[in-house]
Amino acid sequence: MNETRGVLTVGMILTALLLVSCASVGPGGAAFTAYRESMLNGGRHLLDKEYQPALDDFLRANSSDPTRSMPLALAGQVTYNLGDLSRASSYLSQAMAVKNDSYAYLIIKGYQALIAFKQEKHKEGITALGDYVSAYRVSYPDTTYRDVERMYKLAVATGDVPIAELEPVITHQITRYEIQLFKAF
Repeated sequence: MNETRGVLTVGMILTALLLVSCASVGPGGAAFTAYRESMLNGGRHLLDKEYQPALDDFLRANSSDPTRSMPLALAGQVTYNLGDLSRASSYLSQAMAVKNDSYAYLIIKGYQALIAFKQEKHKEGITALGDYVSAYRVSYPDTTYRDVERMYKLAVATGDVPIAELEPVITHQITRYEIQLFKAF
């Protein structure tokens, strides 16, 4: 029940954001059309694990509308999946510097936590994971929330981060979230 309510809420908010963004560049505006097309194509590539084409599309979307954080957040996720943690971290930092929205924030914080833990920056990782847990609880709560919260509490209490267990849970959560996100486009 909570999962359905969360999905409906996310869907309604994304639809509203889409309508507002359409109005801001005018109906049928070329920049919005290019942004939307690049996001849709990038989303399909990302969900199919075709990371390089996804990255190209998200960077193209960012060029079409550099005032949005989502393309850069997704570029960070893609480069993380390509194994380039330094570049992923850079894209995620750039996304945080842009006028941020809560949808991009969830992706940013999830991948910032994973990157920090892989780079053995445990304090930064714990902080980012705490931010991710808070954002996830509010924006897209479901039963897997408890898994991440448990790992976060363990990390805070002991400094032990089960990255091998954490990574697939965060990846799964964000993928489910993105499926709903890309449906809104």
